[in-house]
Amino acid sequence: MVLHTERLTLRPWEEADAESLYEYAKDPDVGPIAGWPVHTDAKMSLEIIRTVFAVPECYAICENGRDKAIGSIALKLNGSTDMTERDDECELGYWLGKPFWGRGYMPEAAEELLRRAFEELGMTTVWCGYYDGNLKSRSVQYKLGFRYHHTCDEVEVPLLNEVRIGHTNYLTKNLWEVYQKGGYMMLERMPDLERNEIKAQAKFLEEAGFRIEDEEWGIYYLRDDMRIGLYYDNHGDPTDIGIKFLQPNTHFSVSWLMKKKDGNIIRTRSSFLKIKKLLQYLEANFEDFTDDKVCDAVMKRY
Repeated sequence: MVLHTERLTLRPWEEADAESLYEYAKDPDVGPIAGWPVHTDAKMSLEIIRTVFAVPECYAICENGRDKAIGSIALKLNGSTDMTERDDECELGYWLGKPFWGRGYMPEAAEELLRRAFEELGMTTVWCGYYDGNLKSRSVQYKLGFRYHHTCDEVEVPLLNEVRIGHTNYLTKNLWEVYQKGGYMMLERMPDLERNEIKAQAKFLEEAGFRIEDEEWGIYYLRDDMRIGLYYDNHGDPTDIGIKFLQPNTHFSVSWLMKKKDGNIIRTRSSFLKIKKLLQYLEANFEDFTDDKVCDAVMKRY
């Protein structure tokens, strides 16, 4: 299988790619941050091509008109990923040679592979992760529309004999289809002024045991049983509060940060009062938030 984008060709790896693989994989800024060691010679790169890359849906990234491999991208299917045990879900993995950073190649390649995953392979969800500090990988995932799922403080990195903090994101087919239609749920960076105002108004969440996790597109308030995300959409307006109950794994969004007046969107402070009342309601009526009835009760009430 060979895939094409406006600027790139995605094709299977070949043994003849060993030299170009070594050229980019020997760079200490490429592999270790993704969890694998630098390549020490072309023989090591050849062995990687014969083993790691010799699996379905693993592609060498090449610029159109040139057959030289400059990176790799893959859909790790059930049995080759620890992120899912379902046949209709997979993990997206990728890396790119350093000379080609900053050109938008990786989002372009990933968009085509996501299209294949959802339209041709029948996937319902694609997972993707990055280690703490890998801001470039995080940025790629956000540009593609992936949403935060969870963070693990102790992730083993066996190839480097390390333990790191790992972040896991996901993208469903339904969300992907919204994005393809130019849906409003694409996220942009939240301005610092808005960010500081939200933190001041949502101080009660910290008092209720939530911890803050700042991201460029918004703010997450995390607790063992619940995650509350305040997002920005692609028009730069604070329009959605996403509430996720971690067990059961349910998520819903409500537009409490949106209020229209004369056709214009304005911010409303009553949004934070609603969050506070919702939290009080849940804690008064449920011993914990693992009850399947929690989400239904909230939706009916609000």
